[in-house]
Amino acid sequence: MTLIARRASPRSRFAALLLLVALVAALMPETRAQAAPGVPVPAGDRAQRARALLDRVNAGGPPLTDAELAEVMDGLPTEQVDVSMVMVAAVVVDRRGRPVRGLRARSFKVLEQGRVRPISWFSEETDRPARIVLLLDTSGSMGTPLQKQRSRDALETLFWKFRSGDLLMMLSFAAQGVQQHGGWTEEPFSLFDTATSLQREGRTAIIDALAEAAAQLPPAPGERQAIVLVTDGLDNSSEKEKSDAVEAARAIGVPIYVVALVGEDRAIQERRAQATPLRPLREIARLTGGRFFLAKDFFETDKAAVAIRKDLRHQYWLGFKPVRPPDGGYRPIRVEVERKGLEVLARQGYE
Repeated sequence: MTLIARRASPRSRFAALLLLVALVAALMPETRAQAAPGVPVPAGDRAQRARALLDRVNAGGPPLTDAELAEVMDGLPTEQVDVSMVMVAAVVVDRRGRPVRGLRARSFKVLEQGRVRPISWFSEETDRPARIVLLLDTSGSMGTPLQKQRSRDALETLFWKFRSGDLLMMLSFAAQGVQQHGGWTEEPFSLFDTATSLQREGRTAIIDALAEAAAQLPPAPGERQAIVLVTDGLDNSSEKEKSDAVEAARAIGVPIYVVALVGEDRAIQERRAQATPLRPLREIARLTGGRFFLAKDFFETDKAAVAIRKDLRHQYWLGFKPVRPPDGGYRPIRVEVERKGLEVLARQGYE
């Protein structure tokens, strides 16, 4: 994707900073400007410092820190800079599914179409709010007393795990298509009564609903976003293909988390069979950098909610310059870590 960073207010300029990587082709030699605390640095020195930092990154040096990014934006001499870059959010977990903290840029490797790309910007974030679309299956198969209880358990645990400051939008889908229940809210539990009292009836169009949910999230590189799908996984009326939902989420870099509410028999089938109704949802979660959870009871729904919360609370952001400017075609990428026994959750391609 091609991103435009415009000089504006300090807040909007810093938001744009999160999108910048090795930007400028012709750069000046490194000159570090020093100033006493509280003393403004002359504009000429700021420009030299910014260009020196960019020169370091373009030469394969250490990625820019947040503070250095701020210096770059403050020192850019032009009113507009047109750059091409790719941002990837990654969650790293150990064998027990726990997020791994404290990794450095050198711990990661990014491959685009099989070619290693230098990491030009790196950040570890631990406590930023998230924007989440909760997508709730209210089809007839979710209307049995047992499924209603499973759904209630899942919603209760999820709402408790969302934190103040997170923005949540709830969508439901069934016979009437996708329904939106209010706008964005910072009070998730205000939706609990509505969510648990919705009529369960009709057929299920999960893929169609996922594509609609992705459309509700704005393209916002650098912002934590996710779709959380609560369903029994029985899609029997979608007009779209699995690839349509993946493409819709991929276009805005959004991970899809699937909480599949199933009984013991379907859980056993999922673990043993090569092809099951839930396999497409497992694949969607994997391709978008999310996770797939089988949840038979309150304990497992709580475990899923905790994992989702931890993923959204702790992320690594990697910025890299693509092999060539984006042309609208899909390009596979892979994020790896050097330490054994760790798993990386990240999207596996971009357009």
